Amino acid sequence: MGKNIAFLGAIFQKRLSRLAFTYAIPIGVVGGLIGLGGAEFRLPVLAGVLGYEARQAVPLNLAVSLVTIAASLAIRTKTISLTAVMPFLPLVSSQVPQVFAL
Repeated sequence: MGKNIAFLGAIFQKRLSRLAFTYAIPIGVVGGLIGLGGAEFRLPVLAGVLGYEARQAVPLNLAVSLVTIAASLAIRTKTISLTAVMPFLPLVSSQVPQVFAL
């Protein structure tokens, strides 16, 4: 019986991964088109569709936002100066402890 439960768990995990990927594509496209990182669209999907509790979904959403911000800064440093961004560094760095708080 233990093997059957493990097998069903693997099937469920595979379907959940596909569902997450299916939602990730439009979130990325729409977020990119309107100039957002997608956080406004990710949180309802994490909490509603994928079934994460709010205490899990919010830090996960913040972690993805941090990765998005870091990638954006890494790409844009080749075209713009970071002096305009430096005043916002405390705001960005304040998200790091919040990711690990819960």
